[in-house]
Amino acid sequence: APMVAAWQEVEGVFQEIGGYTEEEFHLTAEEGVVSVLGARVSPEILSMVSATPLLGRSFGEADAASSHGNVALLSEETWENRFGSDPDVIGKAVGVDGSPHIIAGVLPSAVSRVLESGFFGAQSKAIFLPLVADPAGGWSGNPNIVARVEPGLSITRVQERLDAIQVGVAHLIEGQNEWFPLAVSARDALAPNFRRGLWVMFGAVGIVLLIACANIATLLLVRRLARGDEMNVRLALGAGRTRLAGQLLMESFLLGAAGTFLAFLTAAWMVDGAVWIAGNSIPELQAARLDEEAFGFAVAAGLFTIFAFSFIPILQLGSLEPAGALARERPRGKRRPVGWTAHKSLVVVQVSLATVLILSAGLLTNSLGRLLSVDPGFDTEGLVAVGLDLPRSRYDLGTERIAFFDEIVRSLEPHPTVNAAGWARFVPPLVAGAAGMVNVEGRPPPPERHMEGHAGNWVSPTYFGAVGVPFLEGRAFTQAEISDEAEVVILNRSGAERLWPDGDGGVGTRIQLDSDYGPSPWMRVVGIVPDFKAWWLGDRPDRLQIYLPVSNIPPRSGVILVRTGGELGEIATLVQDQVRQLDSALPIGEVFWVRDAFHQSVARQQFQTFLLSGLGFLGMLLAILGVYGVLSLSVTRRTREIGVRLALGATRGDINRRVLGQGLRAVALGTAMGLGFSYFSSELLTDLLWGIEATDPATFFTCSGAVILAGLFATYVSSRRAMGIDPVEALKRE
Repeated sequence: APMVAAWQEVEGVFQEIGGYTEEEFHLTAEEGVVSVLGARVSPEILSMVSATPLLGRSFGEADAASSHGNVALLSEETWENRFGSDPDVIGKAVGVDGSPHIIAGVLPSAVSRVLESGFFGAQSKAIFLPLVADPAGGWSGNPNIVARVEPGLSITRVQERLDAIQVGVAHLIEGQNEWFPLAVSARDALAPNFRRGLWVMFGAVGIVLLIACANIATLLLVRRLARGDEMNVRLALGAGRTRLAGQLLMESFLLGAAGTFLAFLTAAWMVDGAVWIAGNSIPELQAARLDEEAFGFAVAAGLFTIFAFSFIPILQLGSLEPAGALARERPRGKRRPVGWTAHKSLVVVQVSLATVLILSAGLLTNSLGRLLSVDPGFDTEGLVAVGLDLPRSRYDLGTERIAFFDEIVRSLEPHPTVNAAGWARFVPPLVAGAAGMVNVEGRPPPPERHMEGHAGNWVSPTYFGAVGVPFLEGRAFTQAEISDEAEVVILNRSGAERLWPDGDGGVGTRIQLDSDYGPSPWMRVVGIVPDFKAWWLGDRPDRLQIYLPVSNIPPRSGVILVRTGGELGEIATLVQDQVRQLDSALPIGEVFWVRDAFHQSVARQQFQTFLLSGLGFLGMLLAILGVYGVLSLSVTRRTREIGVRLALGATRGDINRRVLGQGLRAVALGTAMGLGFSYFSSELLTDLLWGIEATDPATFFTCSGAVILAGLFATYVSSRRAMGIDPVEALKRE
């Protein structure tokens, strides 16, 4: 509270300061008590997004000052789905965590989307409660702080001002006198590792656009060559080159406008499809939609493409010869056809760009395959997790919460489909994380404080039995230690090896956790367990993992773990029945297989690989069509030449080799250029890969081979046309 109060008093930094917390609430509805996602927000948060309720009013200072916070705002979806769009819902009471709350207003979907994309990581919220203000300033608890800074202030400047303010108030924050705030933009806070992937996807889309543009340019050149006589005649009859240029530009504009419109319709369908494919695995994607900015960008890109590539045939109007249209014969073989060098150059560009896409997709696919083959550290098959959230109003004491979870586990164990059961605050790969350092008793602390991220969980004595993990040393927590709130801890193997590399410690040694919140009491190590993948399948193998007893911080939310050979729905029904026997008004939360949670931990990598592979395939298809089109045009234009060669004794094999050589030279050059560009720009993909280098030789060899084989196929199809030419018919046509 002193910290936020100091921020609010300083001038020239913040326009508004707000706070919010995300919680799971038990909402009383017609179908009974249901568990929904919600948030506690300060009035300033709603002010920042200019929230105008669809019905009723927003939160005011009086709501935030109330110690009970007995008003609520509904999302438009909740109002429609659970209250039947009742216009008289304002002023009615709704049960939230067993307490009546007066519905003050309904937030429209547009406001909810802004809140989701701006603060909640794109997770939809069903209900909003006021965040209770602290009399000393700020808010009670530990909310997330959001501020709108004054125009022109950079994040660096804001951080400097915060550091200066914190020096004056740090001594007022009990136990946190070394705590300093970190200022980050909302975009970086919500998706710190997502932006590089977005830029890579954006670049891939740009490459596909360039390949498509190269194809368009090829088609325009083909049309220009095919209409050469027409343009010569027009010039001979008095048409000006400016008028012809305007005609070509208008034709291209109409085609491009129609293509842009169809592309936008297709994109709208594809965005919905992408959201559906990703499901809830990537919360940030749930807010994806085509808005005015996307439409404007599509129109701008379409217009740029139209005008840029329409100038290729327009510029070649200068090479037209009106007198040539009146001549019965034109000299042959004196010079190459107009635009032919441009054709071959465009083929090389298309192949090189497609090679970059295929290589990028191959690297991500290889990386994803390695990720999915990682052992999470324990057997995830048949392990079900059931979330359970206890309302504050009925389970205020920590001993009551621990007793409730313990009783649920005891009631499940005798069931024939349950092999083992336990509970904890979290389950991998969804465990907590914190930054800190570990002090070992009898060893002087390091001269410099080095904060390192470690994983933590609060577990019951039954947790490791349900997970099915043996102890390498020591034992699990005992019920006596839980009851006595003993200061004990369990570590993972890699963490123990890092703390005692010489093996001179471990079980029986005492350690202390030191973080920004101050040092913990000294705790005795009672067990060592194998390493788990705590956060995701690609997590560091040597990360320190700390297991504390549930009595350390009795959780209000926890996870029931059931090892079973049954079905997911069967276990969900069983757990819900046992919960209702203890509390008929308490619903269970999310029910999921732990193996699915690990798969979802790499959902972002899967989605990025899926998108980039699709773009790579599309780019390759366009490039191959470009190769085929140019070679087919070459065969068509050289029909008389091929007929003469065949008439003079050349074999069809000779013709085949000439066409194949022409195509393969362009494909090989394009592939080499793409390999070179991919090699020197490999650092762009480094952050998206796991277990593989961005210059992996096997991937480079495989993907370049695939490009060459695809180019060979396109070249072979074109060469078959050349081999099928009848020399007599070719000469008759001339």
